[in-house]
Amino acid sequence: MVLVIIAATAQLLIVIGYEMSPAEFPFLVDELETVLGQVLELLIAIEVLENITAYLKDHQIQVELVLATAITALARKIIVMPEATAASDKPLLVLALGVSCVSLSAAYWLVQRSRSRMRSSSR
Repeated sequence: MVLVIIAATAQLLIVIGYEMSPAEFPFLVDELETVLGQVLELLIAIEVLENITAYLKDHQIQVELVLATAITALARKIIVMPEATAASDKPLLVLALGVSCVSLSAAYWLVQRSRSRMRSSSR
């Protein structure tokens, strides 16, 4: 997993270096989407590594961390949504992503709320 993160970081640095060359400056929208997509991929990989490390350390699944990773992955999908999607499928895809976003956000809020109640009741 660490090798994947190192490779993704190297690829991101190469893309940023290429995009910032004087011939390509300033960034175009497509290049910004590519760079942002790769940054988010790297962030997701780091979060997955953190999930695995936390599980191996405590032998407990940290639901907050898993939900945060899922929200980040969903945000990446929304930001770099493929344009090749058929026009008839795009509204349904946007609706599905919206429902997923609301569901994950609600789940994260519920977990946070239950944790704060557990902390206040244990005092």
